[in-house]
Amino acid sequence: MGVRQRYIWDDAKKKLVKEEEYSRGDVPKGPYVIPDEMPDALVHPCTGKCISSKSKFRKITKEHGCIEYGTEKLEDRRTKSLDFSGIKEELKRVIENG
Repeated sequence: MGVRQRYIWDDAKKKLVKEEEYSRGDVPKGPYVIPDEMPDALVHPCTGKCISSKSKFRKITKEHGCIEYGTEKLEDRRTKSLDFSGIKEELKRVIENG
């Protein structure tokens, strides 16, 4: 019994190729690092200054007591207890009054 071969679908070639022959194209090998510098500077709404650093932008936002939309901490709704007191009476009232 021989060694099993692994094949990968190569979208560029539109066919299955042996794993060792597969090329990921222009995807760099190694870790992907997200840079701190933004390609286009933003005007910070709190200061009116142009900032191209993500970390400086967040620091200024925090210093002014603001939050960056989309990064705020949300309340975990799963741990919030629901208050069902009075539901029996409300259902009875709705059923009786139509």
